[in-house]
Amino acid sequence: MKRRRLQQFHEQAARWSPSPEQAVQAAELTEAIERALAQLPETRRTIFLLSRYHGLSYREIAEVMGISVKTVETQMGRALRFLTQHLQPLT
Repeated sequence: MKRRRLQQFHEQAARWSPSPEQAVQAAELTEAIERALAQLPETRRTIFLLSRYHGLSYREIAEVMGISVKTVETQMGRALRFLTQHLQPLT
């Protein structure tokens, strides 16, 4: 039953097309996110990207980067606070 619902969701999503206004808003948001990410220190940005874009766990990130899990947690918290503050005006 779950598989069927998931398939229906994917079919509906494939048919969805954003309005021109939604497409512009999405592009502006994407640009704002990229600008904010570029302002993060390199290690913090790498940790954020590995977690959010590549789906690595904190433990996996710590192993790949040769740092402690606590450092990953701290840097992610700082990255998320920074991004929230810099992207707040857009919401």
